[in-house]
Amino acid sequence: MTFVRPVAEPAPRLLAEARTRAAALASAAEGKAFAVAALPIRRPADTLEAFREVREGVRLAFLQPERGFSIVGIGIAAAWPLNGPDPLSEAAGLLRSMPPAAVAGDAPPRELPIVFAGVAFCPGDRAPHWGPFGNGLLVVPRVLLLVEPAGAWRVETELVGTEGRAIPARLPQPPAAGPFTDRAATQAEWTAAVLRALDRIARGEATKVVVAREAYLPEHRSADEALAVLVDRFPTCTVFAVDLGGPCFLGATPERLASVSQGTFELMALAGTAPRGADSAEDDAIAARLAADRKEREEHAVVVRALREDVAPLVSELEVAPEPEVVRLPNLQHLRTLLRGRLRDGCSLFDLAARLHPTPAVGGMPREAAARIIAEVETFDRGWYAGPLGWADARGDGELVVALRSALLTPGQPARLFAGCGIVARSDPEREFSESELKLRAIRSALVREEGS
Repeated sequence: MTFVRPVAEPAPRLLAEARTRAAALASAAEGKAFAVAALPIRRPADTLEAFREVREGVRLAFLQPERGFSIVGIGIAAAWPLNGPDPLSEAAGLLRSMPPAAVAGDAPPRELPIVFAGVAFCPGDRAPHWGPFGNGLLVVPRVLLLVEPAGAWRVETELVGTEGRAIPARLPQPPAAGPFTDRAATQAEWTAAVLRALDRIARGEATKVVVAREAYLPEHRSADEALAVLVDRFPTCTVFAVDLGGPCFLGATPERLASVSQGTFELMALAGTAPRGADSAEDDAIAARLAADRKEREEHAVVVRALREDVAPLVSELEVAPEPEVVRLPNLQHLRTLLRGRLRDGCSLFDLAARLHPTPAVGGMPREAAARIIAEVETFDRGWYAGPLGWADARGDGELVVALRSALLTPGQPARLFAGCGIVARSDPEREFSESELKLRAIRSALVREEGS
């Protein structure tokens, strides 16, 4: 059974049943409702096969190999732009006002339909290569593959009117491109940007500023090839892709912004970085130094403190791990602290994310001052790099990650790779540049073609 093409019964019958029921709902719901047909399927050996099966149009992927969790979306049933000044709060409002759904078949343990969301690091004018993405998108995929430990499902969704006919959907028209002079900074230029940020920190304007950089890769693998490499090499990360029928933003991020399930939530503070060792003894020694490093611990504590303060108005319970742990990725080690608790009634994943983003791990502290400094010292448009990206069900449960270790692939252009470093009072620009190179290595290794490939 192919994933995207029409399948044998009972899928067409289920969708017809859902259309009939959705038409009745639409009559009482501003003329629109979702028709959803859900069909359990055998767990696929390769969830990326669904992504590769379609070469044109919108393709979405959110993959967590170690957890056995995957979402792949193809096409659009409905889409909304998130171009306001607070796109995450806008997403929360859209989710609450979403048309009702008529679900036919054996549905997964989720409130359907499932939406896919991506938001820029900060709202504003976009460089031309980020144009189709705008400041953010909320998309209900036309066809969805959902794989989790409890099972696997193929979900078809249409937005229908009162007569039960599908309402055509397309990507929203993006805002006009901004007046950007976008280019990759040299090491000397990036060092100068870090020194400018350090000067502002010394003057008391901020305690931390994350300065990012962009690198170009003229020759590279396709998105399909790169995703397969990322899944293979980074099974503990979230591998993601947003292909808008041409440009594709993809990566493998270690950082979760927030996850919500039935009123409980989990956040992750990820700040403080060191390389991996050549062997286990060196690896352990580096991890011990990272855990004891004053500069790295201070940078990490800033993030934990900010997360606690930001979520306080939305939570009824909050538990914070007393000490950070060292988490090891294939090429880096990080300090990580988990925060868990319970949300107040009526709060969704997007409400929580609106309070959190941008965290000090990707922006700085204080948030507004750091954002101003970033806008002044960086030479490129971050676009969706370091922005929230993920999924939610109609109830508001779901997960958003921070789009790090990422790249933008545009046909006929070099790949754009992104990485950033947290700058605090004791930061050394040369050391920070080396750290940015380590962070770029993950996505660069997935994109570089090997000899003969």
